[in-house]
Amino acid sequence: MQKIGIVLASSEKCWSLVEHFLLTFNNNVLPYITTKDIQISVHIYKCNFNIIDKNQFNAWRTTKKVPQDSFSYSSFNNEQHTKNLNLKFDTFIEDCFINSFRYKSFYLPDIAVYQDFYEKHLNNYDYLMFCHNDVAFYNQTDMIDKMLFLLNGTLYNIVCNCSANFNNDLSLRFHPAMIFVKSSTMQIGNLSFINDLDLFNSGFRIFPDGGAGLLASYYHANSKVLLQNRPYGNLPASWFTHLRALGDTGIEFCYHLFKENIEFKRVMNYVKQYNDQLLYC
Repeated sequence: MQKIGIVLASSEKCWSLVEHFLLTFNNNVLPYITTKDIQISVHIYKCNFNIIDKNQFNAWRTTKKVPQDSFSYSSFNNEQHTKNLNLKFDTFIEDCFINSFRYKSFYLPDIAVYQDFYEKHLNNYDYLMFCHNDVAFYNQTDMIDKMLFLLNGTLYNIVCNCSANFNNDLSLRFHPAMIFVKSSTMQIGNLSFINDLDLFNSGFRIFPDGGAGLLASYYHANSKVLLQNRPYGNLPASWFTHLRALGDTGIEFCYHLFKENIEFKRVMNYVKQYNDQLLYC
């Protein structure tokens, strides 16, 4: 039996995105897995991310670490469940508290969850899939079969999108919207999402956004010849849709920084209507 562990996180406000992810995965991905003896489990972290001091929080644009008192994490008490979705795979809902995380010098809630999930569940799964909550699967796809094929061949050891952006800073990363990797690769390469590693000695200041830490640890592992093969860095657009609002701003950040933004409201309304159509029509 090959076990795949999928992880995503959501705030209370954006919980309908989780339902959207699960429903579209259940309907358009799961039925098209032909690889034998695959068991899939999804772990969902309930995590409210609270920005306390926006001015201090914006320090991440000029420094590598964000002051601790500029933000906080908290779970939410409302009962959240997936029983009404009639899913054909197991789901596990986990509370999220800042004190439960070993690393404190970071600011992105999804990256905190990715690192926590990896450390806690590395030995429970053969493959790990890290996803944003605003990923959806609208096309019928055998992407799981194809990703397994890629990782079990002789060319690739991680499946993701490689991203390079230049706004105010240079952003180089494995894009954290969706990353698929063998647990053994993470372990052998000592890969991590949160670390103090420098990406390159190039004179560039690397913007410390989601996925940059994983790329840095991957770069260091390769420099020490710990990993074989290379990343598969261009996921087909037909595999999934990333709903994120406001371009390169994550949808959870949209909620906290631009709560009245029309695009954010449009995305959330669309998701809720789509979910209702799948559940009740």
